Amino acid sequence: MALGLSLLVLLTACGRIGYGPVSGDGGDVIPSDSSRDGAADSGAPDSAGDAAACDVDGDGYAAISCGGVDCDDSNAAIAPGAEGPLGDATCSDAIDNDCDGDIDGADSSCQPVDISPLGVAVRPILDPLQGTFASGSDRVYFAGDDGSTGVELWVSDGTRAGTHLVHDVNPAGNSDPRHLRVASDKVFFFADDGTNGLELWVTDGTSAGTLMVRDIHPSGDGLRYHLPALAGDLLVFQGDDGVNGREPWVSDGTAAGTHMIADLTPGAGGSQPYDMQTLDAGSVVFRANVAPSGIELWRSDGTAAGTTLIADANPGAGASLPDGWFRYWGGADGVLYYRGTDGTNGLELWRTDGTEAGTLAVSDIEPGAGDGALGAPHPLVAGGRVFFTGTGPDGVEPYVSDGTPTSTRLLADLNPTGDSNVVDGTYQFTESRGLVFFTADDGMSGREPWVTDGSATGTRLLRDIRSTGASDPYGLFSFRGELWFSADDGSTGVELWKSDGTRANTVLARDFNPGGDGIPFPIGVTASWVLLAADGGGTDGFLWVLR
Repeated sequence: MALGLSLLVLLTACGRIGYGPVSGDGGDVIPSDSSRDGAADSGAPDSAGDAAACDVDGDGYAAISCGGVDCDDSNAAIAPGAEGPLGDATCSDAIDNDCDGDIDGADSSCQPVDISPLGVAVRPILDPLQGTFASGSDRVYFAGDDGSTGVELWVSDGTRAGTHLVHDVNPAGNSDPRHLRVASDKVFFFADDGTNGLELWVTDGTSAGTLMVRDIHPSGDGLRYHLPALAGDLLVFQGDDGVNGREPWVSDGTAAGTHMIADLTPGAGGSQPYDMQTLDAGSVVFRANVAPSGIELWRSDGTAAGTTLIADANPGAGASLPDGWFRYWGGADGVLYYRGTDGTNGLELWRTDGTEAGTLAVSDIEPGAGDGALGAPHPLVAGGRVFFTGTGPDGVEPYVSDGTPTSTRLLADLNPTGDSNVVDGTYQFTESRGLVFFTADDGMSGREPWVTDGSATGTRLLRDIRSTGASDPYGLFSFRGELWFSADDGSTGVELWKSDGTRANTVLARDFNPGGDGIPFPIGVTASWVLLAADGGGTDGFLWVLR
């Protein structure tokens, strides 16, 4: 039945939803639909002051007065109904079709989306591991080349007028901005101005407010392209002043506030700290080579006193972090996951909370000296669990853990005859709508998008996008309650897709380059818009905005 205008307005203005079972008419407080005709009993309020309510699906359950809308659960045995996907057809009827307690249409995924070219002639540099782009609350910074100034730092607020070169750091060539890190009121980045070598720079988003923080190494490069990390508004990074070797440094964005934190390994070699990662609001962790413990995990708050060895996980001079895969890690709520070894077992998934007691192995997938945890893709923490790629008796497959050794298990053997290869690509474990999405090859469909709720039975192929081969999804990200990614269906080329977690609503979102490949990639995701790089195949340029 059609909802009256007055009721529609009432529903839109109210908040959470309550439901009551049918109990017959007669002035009961709970609106009911004993006849299951799709209207409240007698077509009128059940008690004085109640709004007329509807049982749209006719299942015998109606909404409780103010704020109540019917939940179209199609099952008389369930009230208010089971959680379900939100399809495009349910976004404008003011009914709680997905039974999540909110009126459909208020969900962000219901709002119309728009994908438009910015019309700015710049080609963004897409290198996630080198940090060539970073997002703030309402700005996206990226390294870009406009064909005139070279590869320099750019900024966008999602509009054409607000997308521009920040500063031409190297007028004679490319400054190659890398490892962008957005603090509260500034952006740190590595750049080479052609005179001072690779050094630390900072910007407030304006040309006048862009400057080299300090010439750390007056006769060479003060930096190398190793991951820095924020400890609050401080940047912790590997610096080399030409005297003390590679050591941990800290900067607050000023020359006076930029200095070596500690000379962990005296001499020209230094402790060679690598792969800084933010642990919590005030500290970072990194691996460093310091005698007599070898390459181990350290923690720093940016001060000498607050820079300490976390644990000698591989006792003696042996390395618990022997390879470069440490950069592939993930975490949440003050806990980080990474690939490490105790010297007895191979490389497995480890966790740390920054304390010795809280640093431990959470998996032994390949017992003995074999390596059970793969470095890529990044582990993802979602819903209190960590999802990662492991290799054991079932081959390369997805694993899940609550963060304890006893809880770590194979999520599902996706490819019983080989490896599902949940490994290649960028940002492949992604959370959206309370689900975790990733890409895998089950040996039959090729590499396609998959989805899981963290259980074996809840792990499934999302959609076989390319039935004659692999669609090779990449660049997964979540925006407005939906998963977005790039894939090739074999017909339209590599283009943008979206999904609400159901096969039916996993669809092509935009064909940027009809007859060719758009090759879209997310540069930055903010709360209200996404900056995309894509080849429109014409005069639209390479920057697009999804709203």
